[in-house]
Amino acid sequence: MSEEFDLIAEIREDQGKGASRRLRRQGKVPAIIYGAGRPPRKLAFDHNQVIRQLENQSFYSSVLNIKVGDKNQAAIVKDIQRHPVRRDVTHVDFLRIDPKQDVTVDVPIVMVGEAKEVTDADGMVDQNMFTLTVNSAPDSIPNELEVDISGLTIGTSLRVADIVLPAGITTDVEPEETVAVGMITRSTLEAMAADEAAEAAEAAEEGEAGEGAEDSADDTGAADEAALHQHYLRAARAAGVELVTRARIEGVERDGAGWLLRSSDGRHWRVDAIANAAGAWADTLAEMAGACALGIQPLQRTMLQLRAEPAIPHPSP
Repeated sequence: MSEEFDLIAEIREDQGKGASRRLRRQGKVPAIIYGAGRPPRKLAFDHNQVIRQLENQSFYSSVLNIKVGDKNQAAIVKDIQRHPVRRDVTHVDFLRIDPKQDVTVDVPIVMVGEAKEVTDADGMVDQNMFTLTVNSAPDSIPNELEVDISGLTIGTSLRVADIVLPAGITTDVEPEETVAVGMITRSTLEAMAADEAAEAAEAAEEGEAGEGAEDSADDTGAADEAALHQHYLRAARAAGVELVTRARIEGVERDGAGWLLRSSDGRHWRVDAIANAAGAWADTLAEMAGACALGIQPLQRTMLQLRAEPAIPHPSP
């Protein structure tokens, strides 16, 4: 069952960005509470009080008791905004709840057990989903949901359907959504590729000589790099990764506890987290997500990869 959390709030009358900045300078967090058929109300909390509560993972999925003067209001957290660099809490959204009505909350997923077959193969368990959105009575919200990874092997996965929900708890998330997958690590893949390269080089030395052997060695080096790439692709597919190309992202916005991505051709994806690996265009993507730009700019550049035959001689010392 969910733990009990008390938060002391004060009503704030001033509105706007300027008023919010003044509150933050005073060590307070601006917030808003809404729902239950009542008008929204703007509140303020002591920042240190909020930070202390956030240290408990159960805070995110528990019914909170918000005290405003001599009145109490039951609520749950709907959104927490943080400074992109300092990670200070800058704003909190709370949703009022009716004790007699079910609520929809995100509950943490905790992996239990040991995936021995995965670790024995020098692999790892990659957790793809960290919270599950569930429907529950306010007094029955679980602190966490356990998923047993003991039966995982390389290339197999656990899905939402494998999570045993407590009685009375339901979820609208697709049962086939991936929670965790057993996969080969990068170091293992590189070791495998190195072994393949060594075996190929040994075979080339034994079976070929002269120019033919040199050509074979060059080809082997190129093939090894491609083989490593294919290893990664196979591992990704086995983990349930969907590879999407030619999808220029033009919109990034918060969607509950996750994110909604929109591409220029009208497609969209809902994800739990975003890894910004956009290179020279990383600032553009960061600003879409509300993060501060770092001053990274794309510049035109050209790269040529040449193979010279015969090989270019090294200059004399």
